[in-house]
Amino acid sequence: MTKKEIKSREAQEALDSINEMEHAGLKRVLPTPRWLGAILALLIGTQIALLGAEIRNYNTILIVLIVIMTIAIINKNQSAGVTERILLSKRTLIICLICIIPIYFLAIISGQYLNNHFEYYWAPFAIGAFVTISIWSLVVSAHRSYINRFNEGKN
Repeated sequence: MTKKEIKSREAQEALDSINEMEHAGLKRVLPTPRWLGAILALLIGTQIALLGAEIRNYNTILIVLIVIMTIAIINKNQSAGVTERILLSKRTLIICLICIIPIYFLAIISGQYLNNHFEYYWAPFAIGAFVTISIWSLVVSAHRSYINRFNEGKN
């Protein structure tokens, strides 16, 4: 019985090829594009501002646009053909939902309260702008962390 010996150069070439394929796959998994995140942030911030100012005329339109943007983001991620493993536990997701949903309604209620009781007409719009900037910064930080992780894996 003879052993087939593998030369170190061939082994290194095989490892390099595997790394290149892994990085090619990671490139396709780019998180939600910044412009989709910006549009979604703007829609949610606008909805909070208008509901805080008790302007309900455009609420249905905004809800439909938010749903369309969410579907577009999910479709974009699925059309990549590659998905990255998400390391979030169910507990983390539940905690996030428990935090995000109350913050959304708290922003609307606080805008309405400041508008009605103190006549701060600018308050709902300031709160909506704050939420928009917060969501946008989350999208940008997700991009930066992904790019940093990609660059670390590349080196």
